[in-house]
Amino acid sequence: MDSDLVKLISYWEEYNVVSEQPALVDFGKWLREKEGTSATPVLPETGDKALNTGGEVMLLLSRLHKLAKLKTKPLIKKLGFAKDHEYEVLFSVFLLNQPNKKELAKHLILENSTTVEITNRLIKKELLEEWSDETDRRATRLSVTDTGKKKLMESYQELRGLPESFLGGLNETELSQLLDTLKKLETLNQ
Repeated sequence: MDSDLVKLISYWEEYNVVSEQPALVDFGKWLREKEGTSATPVLPETGDKALNTGGEVMLLLSRLHKLAKLKTKPLIKKLGFAKDHEYEVLFSVFLLNQPNKKELAKHLILENSTTVEITNRLIKKELLEEWSDETDRRATRLSVTDTGKKKLMESYQELRGLPESFLGGLNETELSQLLDTLKKLETLNQ
């Protein structure tokens, strides 16, 4: 699987060199031509399409997610986080503005136990702090400490160029359409 990802990244880099205006849709077409595969692979026994358009979208989203994680992983480690989930938790606590752990777990689509484990690590590192919720004594609220805010500011400097390098082939209209589509998908699947 890792070799497939490395191969995909190599192809993406090659495609960026030969393409005047790289775009994900065109990359898929270019890749099919390079690999000598048909646009719609079929199952040998039935002659049916192996993937419908929705299946292709799901597969491509999965691959792009892995590619994005591969690009960010070294930077996340450089910032001192053992796992990318730690950074995601810190950033999400900041965005959600004092969530409780249950709200945070729901936002991140993580198990409650995983969220508790990660927040405890970040509390030990003094990046997060927690206190009892005055409206619900059973819950605790989380916030980012001054040290955590400094770490987030450092991360913004380190990660600043990633969106451009990852999405650079899209113009403003395409970015806006992609964002609208992804927001719609997220809303439909909540």
